Amino acid sequence: MIYLSCRNILEDPRDILQKLGSTADRVGVSNNQLTVLCAALANHGGGDIDDISLSKSTCRRSRTTARSEMAADVRKNFSCSFGQISFDGKLLKDLFGPEKMNRLAIVLVEEPESHILGIIKTADGTGRIEAEAVKRVLDTWEISEKIIACGFDTTTSNTCIHKGCCTILEELLGRQLLWLAYRHHLFELVLKATFKELFGDTSGPRETFFKFMKTAWSSLDLTDIRLPHIPSFYRAEAASLLSFINTRLEPQNVLLLPRGDYKEFLELAKIILGGDIKRKK
Repeated sequence: MIYLSCRNILEDPRDILQKLGSTADRVGVSNNQLTVLCAALANHGGGDIDDISLSKSTCRRSRTTARSEMAADVRKNFSCSFGQISFDGKLLKDLFGPEKMNRLAIVLVEEPESHILGIIKTADGTGRIEAEAVKRVLDTWEISEKIIACGFDTTTSNTCIHKGCCTILEELLGRQLLWLAYRHHLFELVLKATFKELFGDTSGPRETFFKFMKTAWSSLDLTDIRLPHIPSFYRAEAASLLSFINTRLEPQNVLLLPRGDYKEFLELAKIILGGDIKRKK
């Protein structure tokens, strides 16, 4: 079977770069490496290297063509039911230079499996630029009419009532969407309000108190921790909550937690409620 496959490829070796391009992408082979491998395959497989245009630039063009054809085939056969779109922008290093650039990841959330629709360049992270980018991707996949909700983090560029990405995306689609703010960002807002109430407002993104605690942590006496007093009328609820936390922290249940910070949160809550935890140094 392997011999026949190689023979079929070498019957017309001129498109060997394009045929092997998708495999090279999957295993992380560079253009230079793929060029050398194709030359060796043609020489030792009975082909004529003079019939192939072998160069780094030809290899790159062939792989780009193969990717475009594969992407077009995926989009042509793609279908979905009504679903949710989620998007998030990140400032990343440019692949072709030292500068940084904004990349917007767009995901279609549906059962039983979500789909990455694109991770595209945008000029910046403003609401209008990102909303227009999301609309272009939805139009490319021909699913604009099937989006009924959008997931997002709670930055101003997304939630602003006039210039936010969600507002502008609704205008571009011509209908309202269900807004689904990421829950961990909502809890950050609750934590921020709690900290402000207890310690006052902050002057920047990095809290000086936390920075000091991180520096001095190794010198603190952790054996004498003063825990907050729990009023008597809350003790029954506190005992019930502590029992729930102990159950969730059992070895067989810890494995079911989505991420490690869930375990850390449960352990911190257990300490506040008067429980003990055992952790390796």
